[in-house]
Amino acid sequence: MTAISPTEAEPLCDIEAQIEALLKPEHPKEALWISDGTEFVMIEAVGPAAGLHCLDLPGMGTFYGTEHACGRLEDEPTEERLAELLGYIEPKSQIIARPAVWWPVVQAHAFGGVVWEQISSWEQLGCVMRRAIEYGSPKVMTMDEVLHRRKRLIEAEKRNAKRVEGREGREQAEARIPR
Repeated sequence: MTAISPTEAEPLCDIEAQIEALLKPEHPKEALWISDGTEFVMIEAVGPAAGLHCLDLPGMGTFYGTEHACGRLEDEPTEERLAELLGYIEPKSQIIARPAVWWPVVQAHAFGGVVWEQISSWEQLGCVMRRAIEYGSPKVMTMDEVLHRRKRLIEAEKRNAKRVEGREGREQAEARIPR
C-alpha cells in the first residue's frame, strides 16, 4: 500500500466543475479529492442531510464523498483506496511501477472544466477511456500538457482575482475563473 501524496495544484475552474458534477444526482461522480496546495471554494452542501461528507487528511488533501467512503479512506489513507473511491481503473502506484517513457493522462471535461482525471498504464488505456466517457468528453494528454494547462489556468485565475480585489467571498472566487 502506498501513502497518499499531494499532486500539483488544480485550477479553480476544474474544482468548480468537479463540485458541480458531484452535486448533480444524474452525474456518475460520487467522490472528490482536492490535493493540499489547491485553492478552492468550500462546498456548502456537506452533512448528513445532503449525503455528502468531508474528510480532511492533513498533508495530503480533502476528500468529499459519502459517510461510508470517508470512513473507508480514513481507515486506509492510501493511493489504492483513494483510486478505488474515485472510480479509477487502477491506482497511480501500480501504473508508475511499470516501465514506460511516459504514461497517458485521461481527462473527462464537463461543466466548463476537468471533472475526472486519471493517469493510465498503456495496458488499461482503453478501459480508462471508456470510464472517462461516463464522466464527460474525454481527452488524452501527456503529464507535461496537464501540468502546463493547470499552471496557465491558475495564473489566469490569479490575474482575474487581482482585477476584482476587494470583493469578498464566493463572488470573488467565482470572478477568478477565466470564462
